Amino acid sequence: MIGHGLLRAAAGTTKNTVFLLRSNTTHGSQVFVDLSKNASAYSGLVGAIHSTDQKKFGASSIYFDGDDDYLEFPNHADFDFTSVDFTVDYWVYFPETSGQYACPISQTSGVGYMPWKIVRQDTQDKIQIGNAADTATLINDLFGTFTTGAWIHYAIVRDGANIYTYKNGTRVTNTNIGASTEILKTTNPLALGVRSAGTRDRYCNCYLDEIRISRGIARWTGASFTLPTTFYAID
Repeated sequence: MIGHGLLRAAAGTTKNTVFLLRSNTTHGSQVFVDLSKNASAYSGLVGAIHSTDQKKFGASSIYFDGDDDYLEFPNHADFDFTSVDFTVDYWVYFPETSGQYACPISQTSGVGYMPWKIVRQDTQDKIQIGNAADTATLINDLFGTFTTGAWIHYAIVRDGANIYTYKNGTRVTNTNIGASTEILKTTNPLALGVRSAGTRDRYCNCYLDEIRISRGIARWTGASFTLPTTFYAID
């Protein structure tokens, strides 16, 4: 386990990008910078490092060992999606098949249901989204067969009444939840490499890169889209 690092937040991106975390640095670094307009400073860090062992676009990616590594950013009003359009997308590389129910990225409530999370279940990947009343799961869909040893791009998109999920640029599911239906809010942090809701569990052995949350925009709505080939632009 590697100790805590220091962080100074950085400049912003487009007005719709409310969180953007990337890796492009030296091995072992623990400087994690949110490049969005919110420039959030992390609130919790154990073990997670920038690693040059795997990389998608730049010199490195963010590594979590699946034992006790995690990285957390405090909840922000822009993460409370309610009924607005949004897009969550990121790249992940899983080096192994173990880790039942491990969560590479999530924001959970700790009781009942959850705003949203990505979880590994058996041989497949799953997205779960809870309703505002914390009484039901709006989305409980599988992305398809779990993939190891390769970079995967995941995207979750809300466009009005519909929530789309994508894996490697291909739409996997399309669920109509109603245009006015709100998603559960939480005060818990945005968690990477773990499920964090008061206590931490479901640690995930993975590499992550180019993790982006966009509010007020459905970035992809068709049956497929061309995968990004480089870092997202920062203005």
